[in-house]
Amino acid sequence: MQCLHSMDIFSYQSTCEFMCEEGYTLRDFSSSTLFCRATGRWNDSQPTCESKTGLNLLRTFFYYNIIKCKPEDVTSPDHASVHCSHPHENFSYDSQCEYSCEEGYELKGSSTTRCTSTTEWSSKPPTCELVRCPELIEPQKGQMQCLHSMDIFSYQSTCEFMCEEGYTLRDSSSSTLFCRATGRWNDSQPTCESKTDHASVHCSHPYGNFSYDSQCEYSCEEGYELKGSSTTRCTSTTEWSSKPPTCELVQCLELISPQDGKMHCQHPIGRFSYQSTCEFMCEEGYTLRDSSSSTLFCRATGRWNDSQPTCEIIHCPALDSHVNGELSCTSSFKYGSKCSFSCAEGFHLQGASEISCTKAARWSQEPPRCEAVLCPQLSEPINGHMNCSSEEPTFGTFCIFSCYEGHQLEDQSKEIVMCNYNGSWSGEVAVCQGKQLFTIWLMK
Repeated sequence: MQCLHSMDIFSYQSTCEFMCEEGYTLRDFSSSTLFCRATGRWNDSQPTCESKTGLNLLRTFFYYNIIKCKPEDVTSPDHASVHCSHPHENFSYDSQCEYSCEEGYELKGSSTTRCTSTTEWSSKPPTCELVRCPELIEPQKGQMQCLHSMDIFSYQSTCEFMCEEGYTLRDSSSSTLFCRATGRWNDSQPTCESKTDHASVHCSHPYGNFSYDSQCEYSCEEGYELKGSSTTRCTSTTEWSSKPPTCELVQCLELISPQDGKMHCQHPIGRFSYQSTCEFMCEEGYTLRDSSSSTLFCRATGRWNDSQPTCEIIHCPALDSHVNGELSCTSSFKYGSKCSFSCAEGFHLQGASEISCTKAARWSQEPPRCEAVLCPQLSEPINGHMNCSSEEPTFGTFCIFSCYEGHQLEDQSKEIVMCNYNGSWSGEVAVCQGKQLFTIWLMK
């Protein structure tokens, strides 16, 4: 209700306009605006608010009955949880509930529902369905053994792959795949490849093709190592002297992530094998050492191009003990250490009072200096001299005043002044005054 009182509250010519909240409508009225007549009566009866569903809502100035929805319609489905917020009353108009599924389950339907003005929820509860990964198949010349803890090729299923003798796994960095909560396998499905692949053979025939004393020589592609005899010869028994060799992918030593660092590897052929590359990075405040390169690659020789790097905490240049002051550090000049400076009495700090060791192996600011406090320059007294212990009026300097002949110090206690630690003199410049002459008259 919004009222306008042109003269006095609820008096002649006052007008009041009525409105209902969402989900309710005015009733018992012919006009939504009432005005006070000269007779002292309103032009119509006061309206009330009624639910659009037909439930009576008697609204006066501060009281109303609010619409409610059924709480049992938002119960938690299997493998799901539900969290509700209620701006008015529990499970009443505008209450909202949000559903979420357990890990490994996918929500089907609307994730939120709201209590509407019709006393119905805006959507039905969703369902949580078990996540499934694409079905795998057994590789040619190999086997696949799977374990399905929930359902076939679903979340947490694992499949192990093996190859027949003379074959080796390829196209995957792992022989065991597992189904993730994302609905994807942790790696691509491996295949089985003949170990005699990646080889070439060259034969010589002194008599006829593949006849007695013919000889064949095998060689492997770069990155593959020959296992077995590299040559075979046709003997008088019509048999070859040795079986064909195999070519196995060259393997490098397995690398590990350094302490206080990370390692990211790419294996285009096989895990830690020929052409594998590994990049090393250190956490903030650490730097790589023990290697000339941050990226290692596996050579055809079965060796990495460099030694595995380690991560070492960054050190800043050592700071010298502070002249005429003190230096206090939280650690031995390592990354993150803070050093604070203070000066001895009579010296003031020139620069920052605290600096820190940054990840660039530099201090955040130049170390400060302790400079001696200076007092203002003094001038010699009129008709006198001034002798000081040093040319520069630093802390501790003292000056002695004396007067020319025929003059004397006005105040003997001001003969010496000293430069204090706060940059002020202990007294003022002395004053030399002329001596008074006394005449003695002799009485005869």
